[in-house]
Amino acid sequence: MKEIDYTKPVQVSEHIYWVGTYDPHDKFQCNSYLILCNGKGVIVDSGSTLFLESLLEKVAQLVALDNIVAVVSQHQDPDVCGNIFQLKNILIEVGCQNLTLYTHFRTALLIKHYGRGLVFKHTDKLPAGKAEITSGFEMEFIHTPYLHAPGAITTYFPQDKVLLSSDLFGGVTENWSLYAGENYFEEITSFHKEYMPSKEILLYTIKRLESYDIEMIAPQHGSIMNRKQAQEVMKAFEDFNCGLFIEESFREELHEAQRLIEEQHGIMQQELEMAANFQKTLLPVNRVGLCDVCREDCPEVIDFSFYLKPCNEISGDFIIIDKIDHKHFGIMIIDVMGHGVTSGLATIEIKT
Repeated sequence: MKEIDYTKPVQVSEHIYWVGTYDPHDKFQCNSYLILCNGKGVIVDSGSTLFLESLLEKVAQLVALDNIVAVVSQHQDPDVCGNIFQLKNILIEVGCQNLTLYTHFRTALLIKHYGRGLVFKHTDKLPAGKAEITSGFEMEFIHTPYLHAPGAITTYFPQDKVLLSSDLFGGVTENWSLYAGENYFEEITSFHKEYMPSKEILLYTIKRLESYDIEMIAPQHGSIMNRKQAQEVMKAFEDFNCGLFIEESFREELHEAQRLIEEQHGIMQQELEMAANFQKTLLPVNRVGLCDVCREDCPEVIDFSFYLKPCNEISGDFIIIDKIDHKHFGIMIIDVMGHGVTSGLATIEIKT
């Protein structure tokens, strides 16, 4: 592979460029990307204040700064978007009057503290999570909750089939290169073990991402993966312990607690079903005789019909039909406020 000049933008797909800053003395490499369509640009994960000047230099080599239409911040960390306030002001000064800042609403709660006047369009409020860059080109935002922030997102660009994955699939590598090598999964496991909270949360997102046609994954840390590498890494993550699940003793403790909860839930469900069956036995029969010696063919036998379908096992809705004397009977329809056991107990008390 031809040696890459990291002092310049690097084209990684038809419409996407790497515009990060390479520091050979820092193994915690931060990547920024520019999506360029029909002369309009979107900056994804603009980076820290340390690299703002370098970012602007690289972007300006590809597109006039006043043609930047959006900046996407995929989560709130300072290495991801610490320069967002300064960047926004510079872009507006050069003429970006319709600049849109995209992030998740949970992330916006924190990013706003980087500078007064930051206003975001929330990715979770967009139709189908999509936003148009320019005519014929759009990007899709995929919420990846708790990987490793509550409002973390990734950005999928369908025209190039590229997933800009932020911290997901990224890593801290000793000998960084823009493109991943054969042992990339081994290089990024320590980062994911520390920063991703649990196997279940990671698996939830991996399963969602498998439905996308991904030709390339471009993370904010670490290296870019091709289709084969991306598929291999996603497969490897399906059986990967991270976060709270790293320590075996904790995993065992957690699984035991989960077993006890499920056991208690089963017992509670059984008891609720028994209570529901008992409540049903208190419902009236469908025939009430007015005289003391009523037979099936007695003209004084009254037929009743009713239908009761509770919301929960135990119901606050109830009906009582009782004989008062040989000429009268009474009907009481009960609707106790609320649902569940408390309401059901009230109906039993009234019946009693």
